[in-house]
Amino acid sequence: MEATETRQIRRRAVTPEGSDYLRIPEASVYCGLSESRLRKLTAPRVAAIPVYKDGASTLIHKRDLDAYMASKRQYSRHEAAQAALL
Repeated sequence: MEATETRQIRRRAVTPEGSDYLRIPEASVYCGLSESRLRKLTAPRVAAIPVYKDGASTLIHKRDLDAYMASKRQYSRHEAAQAALL
């Protein structure tokens, strides 16, 4: 098997069904961000989303993705006005 074939096979690998950890391509689909944007957000300099390394694979926990997405939520004027009344 050539190195190119090995890379392609490794790239297609997916996490086991029901796992809370996602590889970059799966995480991209899960949260709706592009793979390149996710890679930038997980880079050591930025580290906006924590990652776990499994050999050559970069894994992201769903909980961490959900927390990041929730932190970026922008409320509508209506929601902000409702919160101000409370």
